[in-house]
Amino acid sequence: MGWIPTLIFADEDGLLPQSRDGKSPNRYFPELLEALAPLLEKPCVLDGEMVIVGSRGVDFEALLQRIHPAVSRVGGAAP
Repeated sequence: MGWIPTLIFADEDGLLPQSRDGKSPNRYFPELLEALAPLLEKPCVLDGEMVIVGSRGVDFEALLQRIHPAVSRVGGAAP
C-alpha cells in the first residue's frame, strides 16, 4: 500500500488525527496538523489517505521511511 488511511477530527479545541486502526500518525507526520489546521472548517471529520509525492508521483519508499519505528529515521525523513 502506498498510502496511510487517516481520519482527522476537527473542532474548536483543535485537530485529532488517527489512522483507521485508532493509532495517531502524529509521530510519523508531525507537520500534518500545522498544515491542515487553517484549511478545515470546524467541526468536521476528514477521511482520506496520507501519501508522499515525489518527482515521479506517489513515493512508497519515502512513506516507508516515515513510518519506520526508529524516531531518528522519522525526523530525518520529514520535509
